[in-house]
Amino acid sequence: MAHTLRPQAIFPITTRQLSVLRVADVTPGMRRVTLGGAGLNAHVAANGQPVAAFRSDGFDDEFKLVLPDPVTGEFVVPTQADGTLNWPEGSFSDTRTYTVRRWNAQAGELDLDVVKHGSGPATTWAYSCRPGDTIHIAGPKMSNGHPDVGWLLIGGDETALPAIGRWLEELPAGTRAQVFIEVARPEDIQELRTDGDVTLTWLSRDGAPAGTTTLLFDALRAAPWESDDVFAWVAGETLTLTPIRRWLRNDKGLPRERVEVAGYWRRAGAAADGAGEIEPPQENAAETLHELLEIVPGVAVRVASTLGVIEAIGAAPLTGEGIAEKTDAAAPALVRLLRYLGELDIVTADAAGRWSLTPLGAELDNDDYRERLDLRSASGRSTLGITGLLEAVRTGTSAYTTTFGAPFADIVAAEDYAAASRLHTTFAMWCAAPLAESAMLSSLREVRITGPGAGDIAQTLVARHPAARVRLLVPPSQGPAARSLPFVDAARVEIERGGVLDRRTHLAEAYLLVSVLAELPDADAVHVLAEASASTTDGSVLVFEEALVAELAGEHDYEHDLELLAVHGGALRTTEQIDALAREAGLRRDAREPIGWGNALLHYVRD
Repeated sequence: MAHTLRPQAIFPITTRQLSVLRVADVTPGMRRVTLGGAGLNAHVAANGQPVAAFRSDGFDDEFKLVLPDPVTGEFVVPTQADGTLNWPEGSFSDTRTYTVRRWNAQAGELDLDVVKHGSGPATTWAYSCRPGDTIHIAGPKMSNGHPDVGWLLIGGDETALPAIGRWLEELPAGTRAQVFIEVARPEDIQELRTDGDVTLTWLSRDGAPAGTTTLLFDALRAAPWESDDVFAWVAGETLTLTPIRRWLRNDKGLPRERVEVAGYWRRAGAAADGAGEIEPPQENAAETLHELLEIVPGVAVRVASTLGVIEAIGAAPLTGEGIAEKTDAAAPALVRLLRYLGELDIVTADAAGRWSLTPLGAELDNDDYRERLDLRSASGRSTLGITGLLEAVRTGTSAYTTTFGAPFADIVAAEDYAAASRLHTTFAMWCAAPLAESAMLSSLREVRITGPGAGDIAQTLVARHPAARVRLLVPPSQGPAARSLPFVDAARVEIERGGVLDRRTHLAEAYLLVSVLAELPDADAVHVLAEASASTTDGSVLVFEEALVAELAGEHDYEHDLELLAVHGGALRTTEQIDALAREAGLRRDAREPIGWGNALLHYVRD
């Protein structure tokens, strides 16, 4: 399930020290800082970890600028780990995210453009740094390429100008595009070169504050609509973009993969970029515990999103009865839910009793959050499984059946939507491209793939390797959804119906287990590894799943581990623990290939 038409490339996350080479004002409202130095090259960090050469292939690639402490001038920087970074506690507050405006690998130069507004730490740094100064960066960690479509609809304010400028410069010759750029004043208009067939319109706010006008939305709606073979990319102030996203998705009917609307900043937080920041008061223990013990807010927000409440009132204010009609909910109960969400500052009601989203609630009104919060999906069903944690900790096994009356797999299988959603996971979506390009997979003629997200990886593998054949093993409940996946060459894909615990009669060249072992108790994991090995021509088993790295693990890792225990009786294991299970299955690891952001593909053979 591709979420974008843009080809994706995932890189190991790196950090490096650079020097300021040049500083120049592009316009009165935009300063360009050119960075360079040996740190851009591949090297070995002080802790012995390899650091890949700097890479930036996409027009909107982002990296973090690690700023010096405003008081001491010292840098608190992350240390390099295996494909990821180890951030010291509190260091994230001294970072700001910027776009790579220009990357010249031959010259070893990296440009970033900083909008002049306020007196935040990044703006202060950009307007005070001098050639020779040191700065640290982290990333980029991925690149998204140019979409192959009939035409482009591009829009943004001055914060999106660096990305748009680079995109226009790198557009393939003749590419049709309508581009709208909003700036503060006419003197902020830049000269942009392009080989594309581009109609460029500049929109001046004539001094009005950024994020307070409808200039960009009005211009986009008035633009000639050439065809539905379009990719729309718009970036800028988050709240200003909400109606633009809704117009593209609902009014113009564009599918999700043809729309990218990115909030680069938020009006309500503009002053919080550093100017006049007030240190929050120290919470006492009772307040801290109160926040830790709250469980209803997350459930209530998920219920509202799943019912469609967020989407309904995001389009227009509605009464409780009006929302109930659109969401097929019981009006009296729905009003009680809205009342609670109002206390969470997600929604608000006017004097006429019409409910609308607050600025915070508007952040939830997009496809990403709708998918993430959907309690009908397999992921949502898994999230609810944490309510069985008491029984799981008591017994050391899954408590899903005790809590919900049936095993997780059976409940998901009984609902078509939930079953189909198991073919796609966020983890698999982000890792599919680098996994398909891995040395271990790219040389295979035939591979069997199974596990949560296997659909994403199978699609990408078939698309990237014209000679590869894939056998996609899915439970019977996922069969119809698997057969409807848009493979570039369905003739090279065989849909197998069955379970991971069973040996396959057809021997594939290799067997790829995607996020399978984490959902199994140890004994079942050993059995699956052994049966997978027996289902291949030479015992080759590939394992790809999130692994626990103790020195980098945090709250979310341990939270995921507890969810795996409560739902499946499984665990988020270290690589060493996975190796131990493989040894019990009569296998040994003979290769490990880093994939993406701190993950790895493990290859096991018969011992």
